Amino acid sequence: MKRPDGNFFSFSCYDGKRSALMHLISESGVSFDTNKKKKLKKTIAKENKEKGLRRIEGKEQMNLSVYKLTCELLVEDGSPESIFCLCFLTLQWNLISRSEATESIAFSQMSWEDDHLKLCFPKHKSDQVGMNKDEARHVYSNPSMPAICPIRALSAYCLAFPQVIIDGGKLFPGSEQKSRFGKCLHRIFNNNRDLYLSYHVDPQELGTHSIRKGAATYCCAGVHPGPPVVSVCLRAGWTIGRVKERYLKYENAGDELVGRTLLTGIPPTSCEFGISPLYFCSSPNETDYNNLSEIFLSMVFPIENTKLKCLCKQLLACTIYHEEWIVENSPCDSLLLNSGYFSFVASFENRKSMVRTSLP
Repeated sequence: MKRPDGNFFSFSCYDGKRSALMHLISESGVSFDTNKKKKLKKTIAKENKEKGLRRIEGKEQMNLSVYKLTCELLVEDGSPESIFCLCFLTLQWNLISRSEATESIAFSQMSWEDDHLKLCFPKHKSDQVGMNKDEARHVYSNPSMPAICPIRALSAYCLAFPQVIIDGGKLFPGSEQKSRFGKCLHRIFNNNRDLYLSYHVDPQELGTHSIRKGAATYCCAGVHPGPPVVSVCLRAGWTIGRVKERYLKYENAGDELVGRTLLTGIPPTSCEFGISPLYFCSSPNETDYNNLSEIFLSMVFPIENTKLKCLCKQLLACTIYHEEWIVENSPCDSLLLNSGYFSFVASFENRKSMVRTSLP
């Protein structure tokens, strides 16, 4: 098998097919020369060198700068598809998850705990039976950079599509959501090709897997000091051999540091690294902010589920704090600006004073 132009496919392409073929051969009891695998790898590498072909397999990684650019372009676009795409993108980046795992996220897997969003995967590609279903992923907000904040993107998505949170089922209901995300992402890449080239990146070499590559690379090698590589691998669902499986186990602190490092590129040495999420504060006068926030919450997110209410309260606080930024950066016909939130804001004149963020 070769490409239409006569060149070899990538080695991983052959290796995947070889794995299936070897299983068939082993079941039939026929012997096979295992040295052919090594010979093929050398042949492909030699051809790439002689013809000056691209040596990197798969898509290029999406570095932090390109990730920020993509988020900003999605915010600027403001279409319903872009609102969905931004939520999907920021969650996939922060979770270092596969598109299939992001696609399957349900509200039952999500909860707000202390200062972060906590999310557990019942199973994933490398854990098909759910042995590690209680190993939570911790996702943090970034009040300083709303364009790439996963909590703000989630709040915008839930405001634009309130039926998903009222139903309380899957975050991205329906089939082919992974495909929908990929199409929207490639539309942004193709429509802004020159802009991506100015960042020294060919948008044709970017794909949904670029997000996972870029997030893991940034977390391990893009910041200093970075989190333990074992915690990064555990979060991404990768295996690194028997030693890790037997002796190096999951701990909350390691994953929390990964979540913070992946946050939005705030350097761990920066004083803003420990910035809090948005929260409803107490009133300096006799105004009952707690009661007002509950009324506002019941109007925007009319749900009864106590667990989801805690998450929705955080989403509401995030929206109130970034309201001016949202209006300024969203097109006038954006679905977000026509959501329930903006229908009720006139009833809460002092809403901005109800929320704040702080540093230790």
